[in-house]
Amino acid sequence: MIMTIKDLKASLNDWSLDYSFEYKDKACGFEILDADQNHVNYLLWFGKTSREYTNKDDMLNDPLFDGKSLVELLPFIDIEVY
Repeated sequence: MIMTIKDLKASLNDWSLDYSFEYKDKACGFEILDADQNHVNYLLWFGKTSREYTNKDDMLNDPLFDGKSLVELLPFIDIEVY
């Protein structure tokens, strides 16, 4: 599913969802590791490289994907949500 940044940010409020996609022939994705009323921890990965975040905007704007951020990739990737 092609998502807008607004759709993606809204869906991140559902702590039970995981997201996956391919970029440059590598498995990629992100998920919420754990969450409660006071904090949320996110995991973002690109192939074998992964990073953890405590801030949604930091995760969305990190240029982890060969210098590109998830926000930059959104118009070009098909995200599977499960």
